[in-house]
Amino acid sequence: MSYYGEDSDGTGRDVRDHIQQQLDGDKAREAYEQTPKGQVSKLNSQINRLEKDRLYWLIEGQTGRSDIPTKLAEVEAQIAAVTAERDALGAELDTQERIEQDAEWTKEVTVSRRAEWNKVAQAHKWPQGKIEHEVGFKMDTLKHYIAKWEL
Repeated sequence: MSYYGEDSDGTGRDVRDHIQQQLDGDKAREAYEQTPKGQVSKLNSQINRLEKDRLYWLIEGQTGRSDIPTKLAEVEAQIAAVTAERDALGAELDTQERIEQDAEWTKEVTVSRRAEWNKVAQAHKWPQGKIEHEVGFKMDTLKHYIAKWEL
């Protein structure tokens, strides 16, 4: 590629492809941020920034400035508000995921997955994490539905 952004045949195709990939990535990120999980992630980032602000004002508080308690109170109120919003959205997500999981984990599916777990566990003697990766579900989830269906 030359200094002017052209590839070896002078068309600039490499540059256009690179720009298009960046635009596609931006669109994907924007789409993700509109999902509930993306919104929770965005709120977590906002909380992290506010925590940094809080730390700044705590350190500044040692200088004796008179406006520090007010600034600190403002940041702590913002943290509380954003945390409450994040927790409410997170609870809503958890409920939705549980509903979807309940629909998926019927009694028959649970029996089948239990047999699959036992087959892999007995055949390989792997640690739990590797078995979970192999079968595609968590032991805790399996235990939950075994108890639910009284198997």
